[in-house]
Amino acid sequence: MANKNKIVKNISDIFSLLEKDPNPKVYLDSPMGSKKGFGSKKRELPFDYGEFSEWINPADGMGWDIILPPSNRKQENLLPVGVVKVNDDKKIWREKAGEDPPTGNDKIIVANNGNINSSDIKIIEDFFSSMWQFKKIKWLK
Repeated sequence: MANKNKIVKNISDIFSLLEKDPNPKVYLDSPMGSKKGFGSKKRELPFDYGEFSEWINPADGMGWDIILPPSNRKQENLLPVGVVKVNDDKKIWREKAGEDPPTGNDKIIVANNGNINSSDIKIIEDFFSSMWQFKKIKWLK
């Protein structure tokens, strides 16, 4: 069982926690089909978006953000399959948003039993590819 409100400093530590407990408490605040704001624009989500609510990211003081692929939305035995890292280029952030990047507010792509297919990968890549706020997705498989 997950420790209530445990501050987890980085993604590597999240991966270690998932090895010990692949069934942490998940809160999906933006299910597939809902709209979520990224920057100044709200976009319809082609996947479930939420957080590991008891594993806190010190970058924003909230649960670590997660993405569940559209074809594998089961919230048990979650294993990491990819990471969407925030673009940490300060110059770009200052030009486009007038602020420094929210360093460390990365998103973890997880799937039941670590199963993700090529269609899911394309959908998630297409969603994030036009957003300057994020780096190219790093897939773990």
